[in-house]
Amino acid sequence: MPNKISVTQLLDFFVNAPFLRDIKLNSIPDSSDAPPGRVVSLPYVKSLAVFADRAYSSILLNHLFLPSGVLLHLEFDFSGEESPLPTFLPNAIENLQNISCITSIYLDLYSEGVSMRMDGPSGRLSMWGYRTDWSEVIFVDSDRRVLRSLDYFVLSRIQRLAITNYEFPGLKEIDVSPPHYILDGMNDLRTLRLVQCNNLPFILALNPNQNPSKLAVCPKLEDLILYVDEDSFNIEELTSMAEERALQDAKLSSITIIGLGFVPGGILGLREHVARVEYGAEDELPQWDSTFGDEKDR
Repeated sequence: MPNKISVTQLLDFFVNAPFLRDIKLNSIPDSSDAPPGRVVSLPYVKSLAVFADRAYSSILLNHLFLPSGVLLHLEFDFSGEESPLPTFLPNAIENLQNISCITSIYLDLYSEGVSMRMDGPSGRLSMWGYRTDWSEVIFVDSDRRVLRSLDYFVLSRIQRLAITNYEFPGLKEIDVSPPHYILDGMNDLRTLRLVQCNNLPFILALNPNQNPSKLAVCPKLEDLILYVDEDSFNIEELTSMAEERALQDAKLSSITIIGLGFVPGGILGLREHVARVEYGAEDELPQWDSTFGDEKDR
Protein backbone atom coordinates (compact mmCIF):
# COMPACT_ATOMS: atom_id res chain seq x y z
CA MET A 1 0.00 0.00 0.00
CA PRO A 2 1.47 3.39 -0.95
CA ASN A 3 2.27 5.85 1.81
CA LYS A 4 -0.63 8.16 2.57
CA ILE A 5 1.52 10.94 3.98
CA SER A 6 4.74 12.51 2.74
CA VAL A 7 7.76 13.79 4.63
CA THR A 8 6.77 17.34 3.70
CA GLN A 9 3.33 16.83 5.19
CA LEU A 10 4.85 15.42 8.37
CA LEU A 11 7.21 18.37 8.66
CA ASP A 12 4.38 20.83 8.07
CA PHE A 13 2.41 19.11 10.82
CA PHE A 14 5.33 19.41 13.26
CA VAL A 15 5.70 23.12 12.42
CA ASN A 16 2.01 23.68 13.17
CA ALA A 17 2.16 21.67 16.42
CA PRO A 18 5.25 23.10 18.14
CA PHE A 19 4.25 21.96 21.65
CA LEU A 20 4.28 18.23 20.91
CA ARG A 21 5.91 16.29 23.75
CA ASP A 22 5.58 12.59 22.89
CA ILE A 23 5.65 11.32 19.29
CA LYS A 24 5.26 7.74 18.07
CA LEU A 25 5.40 6.92 14.36
CA ASN A 26 4.50 3.37 13.36
CA SER A 27 5.29 4.01 9.71
CA ILE A 28 7.29 6.56 7.76
CA PRO A 29 7.57 7.35 4.03
CA ASP A 30 9.91 5.30 1.87
CA SER A 31 11.47 8.43 0.37
CA SER A 32 11.65 12.15 1.06
CA ASP A 33 10.02 14.84 -1.02
CA ALA A 34 11.34 17.60 1.26
CA PRO A 35 14.26 19.85 0.24
CA PRO A 36 17.55 18.46 1.64
CA GLY A 37 18.18 21.65 3.61
CA ARG A 38 14.85 21.75 5.39
CA VAL A 39 15.21 20.99 9.11
CA VAL A 40 12.41 21.38 11.64
CA SER A 41 13.15 21.77 15.35
CA LEU A 42 10.98 20.03 17.94
CA PRO A 43 11.75 22.28 20.93
CA TYR A 44 9.35 20.72 23.45
CA VAL A 45 9.48 17.05 22.49
CA LYS A 46 10.47 14.65 25.28
CA SER A 47 10.30 11.34 23.42
CA LEU A 48 10.28 10.28 19.79
CA ALA A 49 9.77 6.66 18.71
CA VAL A 50 10.16 5.67 15.06
CA PHE A 51 9.37 2.18 13.77
CA ALA A 52 10.96 2.12 10.34
CA ASP A 53 9.67 -1.26 9.09
CA ARG A 54 12.36 -1.58 6.39
CA ALA A 55 12.19 2.11 5.46
CA TYR A 56 15.18 4.09 6.72
CA SER A 57 14.36 6.24 9.73
CA SER A 58 17.05 8.62 8.45
CA ILE A 59 14.58 9.66 5.74
CA LEU A 60 12.75 11.56 8.45
CA LEU A 61 15.57 12.27 10.91
CA ASN A 62 17.53 14.11 8.21
CA HIS A 63 14.85 16.81 8.53
CA LEU A 64 14.50 16.95 12.33
CA PHE A 65 16.53 18.77 14.96
CA LEU A 66 16.18 17.03 18.33
CA PRO A 67 17.15 19.25 21.27
CA SER A 68 18.85 18.17 24.47
CA GLY A 69 16.86 15.87 26.72
CA VAL A 70 14.97 13.86 24.09
CA LEU A 71 14.59 10.09 24.43
CA LEU A 72 14.90 8.78 20.86
CA HIS A 73 13.91 5.19 20.09
CA LEU A 74 14.44 3.60 16.66
CA GLU A 75 13.16 0.15 15.76
CA PHE A 76 13.72 -1.36 12.34
CA ASP A 77 14.42 -4.39 10.17
CA PHE A 78 17.68 -4.63 8.27
CA SER A 79 19.52 -6.98 5.96
CA GLY A 80 22.83 -7.14 4.14
CA GLU A 81 26.36 -7.02 5.48
CA GLU A 82 26.71 -3.34 6.37
CA SER A 83 26.35 -2.16 9.94
CA PRO A 84 22.78 -0.91 10.44
CA LEU A 85 23.64 1.82 12.94
CA PRO A 86 24.71 4.70 10.65
CA THR A 87 22.11 3.75 8.04
CA PHE A 88 19.20 4.57 10.32
CA LEU A 89 20.60 7.82 11.72
CA PRO A 90 20.57 11.26 10.08
CA ASN A 91 23.31 12.16 7.64
CA ALA A 92 24.17 15.15 9.84
CA ILE A 93 24.58 13.63 13.30
CA GLU A 94 24.60 17.20 14.67
CA ASN A 95 20.81 17.10 14.29
CA LEU A 96 20.72 14.87 17.37
CA GLN A 97 21.58 17.23 20.20
CA ASN A 98 20.05 14.68 22.56
CA ILE A 99 23.22 12.58 22.22
CA SER A 100 25.75 15.39 21.93
CA CYS A 101 27.31 14.11 25.16
CA ILE A 102 27.32 10.31 25.59
CA THR A 103 28.56 8.88 28.88
CA SER A 104 27.46 5.23 28.67
CA ILE A 105 26.78 2.64 25.97
CA TYR A 106 25.15 -0.76 26.20
CA LEU A 107 25.52 -2.82 23.03
CA ASP A 108 23.95 -6.26 22.58
CA LEU A 109 24.92 -8.22 19.47
CA TYR A 110 22.56 -11.17 19.33
CA SER A 111 22.16 -13.56 16.40
CA GLU A 112 18.84 -12.13 15.18
CA GLY A 113 19.86 -8.50 15.37
CA VAL A 114 21.45 -5.73 17.38
CA SER A 115 20.29 -3.51 20.20
CA MET A 116 22.04 -0.44 21.52
CA ARG A 117 21.39 2.17 24.16
CA MET A 118 23.33 5.39 24.53
CA ASP A 119 22.82 7.55 27.60
CA GLY A 120 24.10 10.91 28.68
CA PRO A 121 23.08 14.13 30.40
CA SER A 122 21.65 15.40 27.11
CA GLY A 123 19.29 12.48 26.46
CA ARG A 124 19.10 8.93 25.21
CA LEU A 125 19.22 6.98 21.96
CA SER A 126 18.03 3.39 21.81
CA MET A 127 18.08 1.29 18.65
CA TRP A 128 16.59 -2.15 18.09
CA GLY A 129 17.40 -3.76 14.75
CA TYR A 130 15.99 -7.10 13.65
CA ARG A 131 17.94 -8.97 11.00
CA THR A 132 15.81 -10.37 8.18
CA ASP A 133 18.53 -12.63 6.72
CA TRP A 134 20.34 -13.61 9.92
CA SER A 135 20.67 -17.27 8.98
CA GLU A 136 23.03 -16.37 6.11
CA VAL A 137 25.24 -13.88 7.97
CA ILE A 138 28.75 -14.48 9.28
CA PHE A 139 28.16 -13.17 12.78
CA VAL A 140 31.80 -12.44 13.58
CA ASP A 141 32.16 -10.06 10.65
CA SER A 142 28.81 -8.48 11.46
CA ASP A 143 29.79 -7.92 15.10
CA ARG A 144 33.01 -6.23 14.09
CA ARG A 145 31.23 -3.92 11.66
CA VAL A 146 28.73 -2.87 14.31
CA LEU A 147 31.44 -2.21 16.87
CA ARG A 148 33.52 -0.17 14.44
CA SER A 149 30.47 1.88 13.48
CA LEU A 150 30.35 3.32 17.01
CA ASP A 151 33.07 5.64 15.77
CA TYR A 152 30.20 7.45 14.05
CA PHE A 153 29.60 9.07 17.45
CA VAL A 154 31.75 11.21 19.74
CA LEU A 155 33.09 8.73 22.28
CA SER A 156 35.68 10.79 24.14
CA ARG A 157 33.40 11.26 27.19
CA ILE A 158 32.27 7.66 27.50
CA GLN A 159 32.62 6.53 31.11
CA ARG A 160 30.85 3.16 30.97
CA LEU A 161 30.68 0.61 28.19
CA ALA A 162 28.82 -2.71 28.29
CA ILE A 163 28.88 -5.20 25.42
CA THR A 164 27.01 -8.50 25.19
CA ASN A 165 27.55 -11.32 22.70
CA TYR A 166 30.55 -9.88 20.86
CA GLU A 167 31.90 -12.70 18.69
CA PHE A 168 31.82 -16.25 20.05
CA PRO A 169 33.38 -16.80 23.49
CA GLY A 170 35.57 -19.68 22.30
CA LEU A 171 36.56 -18.17 18.95
CA LYS A 172 40.10 -19.11 17.96
CA GLU A 173 40.65 -16.37 15.38
CA ILE A 174 41.58 -13.21 17.29
CA ASP A 175 41.30 -9.79 15.68
CA VAL A 176 42.33 -7.02 18.08
CA SER A 177 41.50 -4.22 15.66
CA PRO A 178 37.79 -3.62 16.37
CA PRO A 179 38.11 -3.31 20.20
CA HIS A 180 41.25 -1.22 19.84
CA TYR A 181 39.67 0.96 17.19
CA ILE A 182 36.83 1.93 19.54
CA LEU A 183 38.44 1.79 22.98
CA ASP A 184 41.40 3.92 21.97
CA GLY A 185 39.15 6.99 21.71
CA MET A 186 37.54 6.45 25.12
CA ASN A 187 39.88 8.50 27.27
CA ASP A 188 37.33 8.85 30.08
CA LEU A 189 36.29 5.19 30.20
CA ARG A 190 35.96 4.02 33.83
CA THR A 191 33.95 0.79 33.62
CA LEU A 192 34.03 -1.93 30.97
CA ARG A 193 31.54 -4.81 31.23
CA LEU A 194 31.73 -7.77 28.83
CA VAL A 195 28.93 -10.33 28.97
CA GLN A 196 29.27 -13.66 27.12
CA CYS A 197 31.81 -12.10 24.79
CA ASN A 198 35.03 -13.23 23.24
CA ASN A 199 36.77 -10.98 25.75
CA LEU A 200 40.33 -11.83 24.67
CA PRO A 201 40.55 -9.10 21.98
CA PHE A 202 39.57 -6.51 24.61
CA ILE A 203 42.06 -7.83 27.17
CA LEU A 204 44.85 -7.80 24.59
CA ALA A 205 43.96 -4.28 23.48
CA LEU A 206 44.16 -3.02 27.09
CA ASN A 207 47.60 -4.50 27.71
CA PRO A 208 50.29 -1.75 27.65
CA ASN A 209 52.73 -4.40 26.41
CA GLN A 210 50.67 -4.67 23.22
CA ASN A 211 51.95 -3.42 19.88
CA PRO A 212 51.37 0.38 20.02
CA SER A 213 49.31 0.22 16.83
CA LYS A 214 46.88 -2.16 18.57
CA LEU A 215 46.92 -0.59 22.06
CA ALA A 216 43.90 1.09 23.64
CA VAL A 217 45.28 3.21 26.45
CA CYS A 218 42.04 3.97 28.38
CA PRO A 219 44.08 5.75 31.09
CA LYS A 220 41.15 6.15 33.51
CA LEU A 221 39.83 2.58 33.33
CA GLU A 222 39.12 1.38 36.86
CA ASP A 223 36.65 -1.50 36.80
CA LEU A 224 36.59 -4.53 34.50
CA ILE A 225 33.59 -6.87 34.78
CA LEU A 226 33.61 -10.15 32.87
CA TYR A 227 30.77 -12.67 32.52
CA VAL A 228 32.55 -15.71 31.13
CA ASP A 229 31.86 -19.23 29.98
CA GLU A 230 34.23 -21.95 31.11
CA ASP A 231 35.78 -22.25 27.65
CA SER A 232 36.33 -18.49 27.23
CA PHE A 233 38.15 -17.68 30.47
CA ASN A 234 41.78 -16.81 29.66
CA ILE A 235 43.40 -16.16 33.04
CA GLU A 236 46.93 -15.94 31.60
CA GLU A 237 46.23 -12.99 29.30
CA LEU A 238 44.05 -11.31 31.92
CA THR A 239 46.82 -11.53 34.52
CA SER A 240 49.40 -10.27 32.05
CA MET A 241 47.22 -7.28 31.19
CA ALA A 242 46.64 -6.43 34.88
CA GLU A 243 50.35 -6.74 35.65
CA GLU A 244 51.45 -4.55 32.75
CA ARG A 245 48.87 -1.86 33.61
CA ALA A 246 50.10 -1.83 37.20
CA LEU A 247 53.69 -1.42 35.99
CA GLN A 248 52.63 1.45 33.72
CA ASP A 249 50.85 3.29 36.58
CA ALA A 250 47.42 2.45 35.11
CA LYS A 251 46.46 -0.08 37.77
CA LEU A 252 42.87 -1.33 37.75
CA SER A 253 40.83 -0.73 40.90
CA SER A 254 38.79 -3.91 40.50
CA ILE A 255 38.25 -6.96 38.34
CA THR A 256 35.00 -8.90 38.75
CA ILE A 257 34.82 -12.32 37.12
CA ILE A 258 31.45 -14.03 37.00
CA GLY A 259 31.42 -17.59 35.73
CA LEU A 260 28.19 -18.57 34.02
CA GLY A 261 27.37 -21.94 35.49
CA PHE A 262 30.81 -22.55 37.06
CA VAL A 263 33.15 -21.07 39.65
CA PRO A 264 36.17 -19.54 37.87
CA GLY A 265 39.50 -20.53 39.35
CA GLY A 266 43.16 -19.64 39.05
CA ILE A 267 42.71 -15.95 39.75
CA LEU A 268 44.68 -15.58 42.97
CA GLY A 269 47.61 -14.16 41.01
CA LEU A 270 45.45 -11.21 39.93
CA ARG A 271 45.42 -9.89 43.47
CA GLU A 272 49.07 -8.90 43.18
CA HIS A 273 48.22 -6.41 40.44
CA VAL A 274 44.63 -5.27 41.15
CA ALA A 275 43.28 -3.49 44.21
CA ARG A 276 40.17 -5.68 44.45
CA VAL A 277 39.31 -9.01 42.83
CA GLU A 278 35.86 -10.56 43.08
CA TYR A 279 34.65 -13.80 41.55
CA GLY A 280 31.80 -16.24 41.72
CA ALA A 281 29.18 -18.13 39.74
CA GLU A 282 25.81 -17.06 38.40
CA ASP A 283 23.23 -18.85 36.29
CA GLU A 284 21.49 -15.77 34.86
CA LEU A 285 22.76 -12.94 32.70
CA PRO A 286 22.20 -9.32 33.77
CA GLN A 287 19.07 -7.76 32.31
CA TRP A 288 19.13 -4.74 30.02
CA ASP A 289 17.98 -2.23 32.67
CA SER A 290 20.21 -3.64 35.38
CA THR A 291 23.40 -3.16 33.37
CA PHE A 292 23.57 0.49 34.34
CA GLY A 293 20.78 0.54 36.90
CA ASP A 294 21.06 4.14 38.00
CA GLU A 295 20.15 5.31 34.48
CA LYS A 296 17.23 3.01 33.77
CA ASP A 297 14.64 5.57 34.85
CA ARG A 298 16.00 8.50 32.86
